[in-house]
Amino acid sequence: MDGPGTRFVAFLAGCPLRCLYCHSPDTQYRRFGRPTSVNDLLTEIRRYERFLKVAHGGVTLSGGEPLQQPAFTREVLRQCKEMRLHTALDTSGLLGDRTDDALLDATDLVLLDIKSGDPATYRAVTRTGRLTPTVRFAHRLADRGMPIWVRGRPSRRDDVPPDRGNRGSVPGCRRSPRPTRRRPAMNGYRDADLQAAAEAGIRAPSMHNSQPWLFRLRDGTIEVVADRDRQLAVADRSGWAIRLACGAATYNARLALAMRSRPAEVHTRPHSVESAVIARLIPGPERPPTYTEQDLYAAIGRRHSNRAPFRPDPVPADARIRLIDAARSESAWLDLLVGMTALAGFAEIAGSADRVLRRDARYQAELISWIQADDASDGVPVGAGAPLPEPHDLLPQRAFGNRRRAPGREHEPEPLLGVLGVAGDGPADQINAGQALQKVLLTATDAGLATSMISQPIEVPAARDQLRRSLGRTGYPQLALRIGYGTPGRPTPRRDVADVVVRQS
Repeated sequence: MDGPGTRFVAFLAGCPLRCLYCHSPDTQYRRFGRPTSVNDLLTEIRRYERFLKVAHGGVTLSGGEPLQQPAFTREVLRQCKEMRLHTALDTSGLLGDRTDDALLDATDLVLLDIKSGDPATYRAVTRTGRLTPTVRFAHRLADRGMPIWVRGRPSRRDDVPPDRGNRGSVPGCRRSPRPTRRRPAMNGYRDADLQAAAEAGIRAPSMHNSQPWLFRLRDGTIEVVADRDRQLAVADRSGWAIRLACGAATYNARLALAMRSRPAEVHTRPHSVESAVIARLIPGPERPPTYTEQDLYAAIGRRHSNRAPFRPDPVPADARIRLIDAARSESAWLDLLVGMTALAGFAEIAGSADRVLRRDARYQAELISWIQADDASDGVPVGAGAPLPEPHDLLPQRAFGNRRRAPGREHEPEPLLGVLGVAGDGPADQINAGQALQKVLLTATDAGLATSMISQPIEVPAARDQLRRSLGRTGYPQLALRIGYGTPGRPTPRRDVADVVVRQS
């Protein structure tokens, strides 16, 4: 097998080994190859780019030994990654010391041809090689947390041609296993996977940008843990907001692991003995990231709440369908409110809830405590918050500070509003709603849309019941979204990854 899915395989000429059972002996010598530039090869790959993505495949550089031409290999893999193609490197590992970090950064999967685990047998089979460099390279890959497929060997039942000078057959060799459609679950996650998951997870949204999450590695799984010290004591007494935020962080972590070809199966654990554990990510069957996962992962760094007025341009129908489908794919629903009657009804409910919260002195004091300086790592800086609301505004906005709206910057007269909800309202339902929320937000970002969140009608129980009845839904609303086209805004800050990663001693 040359990697997951349908592959474009390029065989590079030249190899330092002379294996007895070489599957492509014509590539052993560079003189038998055809001079090809990086651009020549990429032009050929681009002919099949769309098909490879749809087929969940990618590009594999094989040989020969591609690491005999490390600069060529590195540049081809790098540009394939820019095309968002899954990349694989088929190598014996003998020349692993020639491989720099940039080449490995551009590689999603290493197909490591280990001819034998016995040094004497390895040398007999390869006729020129030593096992030590391959083992050293394998350890380097493992330390990076890179996915590795180890190639098999010919079976003992096969007649292996004797080496020159050796009249007996070479013992201990097995044929490479036949390809199977089912990919077994991989080994447990490592520190590199935890780091990638946390780096993506911290970009999730949270109420007042409190960032109430931790990430830890336990028994080969990654756990997303609620940081109770960051739970909003007044606004989130029930824990709804912290579960929604950690669910969103879980979805980002899923995307990061999928990009490493190490997708996760998510087990939500709100009723475990350790109730702070929100979700456990368990390694699932190996596969390359889907086209959608690649797009949404790329949107993580661009997504942020835009509390400023949007342009009046309508959101096209195909983008609306994408948002609805994104929620549905995570077992949630997204109701888009169309027409001034529906907007006015929502505005009345949201405005009533906002007035209730404004009259709560403790609630307002907690809100003010999360208004931070520009150099803070959490909370909402004044520059990233919404300006002070005006009496004629249709929807309520939380003002982080006393900044006035710029003259002529009015909110759009008919905003596109969406209400996200799920069938139930237990802790697990709210965690799942957080994952659906993040997928909707990233889908909007990928479509060039801006979003902001409206939680007031969810925070006040009476308003939430009224909203639920107005939608005619049997499920439970979890958050409202304002969606449209906005000018680039200022993202809120994020805590350092080191502050949210818990490493087991």
